[in-house]
Amino acid sequence: MPLQQRKNQLKPIPTKTNQVKFFTTLAPPLAAAFLLFSPICITLVSSAQTLDILRGASLFRQTCIGCHDAGGNIIQPGSTLYTKDLQRNGVDTEEEIYRVTYYGKGRMPVRYIVIV
Repeated sequence: MPLQQRKNQLKPIPTKTNQVKFFTTLAPPLAAAFLLFSPICITLVSSAQTLDILRGASLFRQTCIGCHDAGGNIIQPGSTLYTKDLQRNGVDTEEEIYRVTYYGKGRMPVRYIVIV
């Protein structure tokens, strides 16, 4: 077999430029996936926030769950804790929610609310 035919049949050896091209096309998606799933991107909840959440859940179980079990309202069905009902009843800000839970509203008595 002549030398020219053998050269045509041989596969080209990958060069450094092919490797660099492969790296530059694959690196950005891999870096994005790494950052997306890395622990540095997860927002950590402080221990103080965790205690506040636990305290709030305990307070809700003690004082609110009798009427508002699962977010509903067994006394007044239109006054649930669901967003659409809260907005319809004008209780759509944090301040308004605090005011209603602290001072009561309508049939919701004040005596069950204990703010610590």
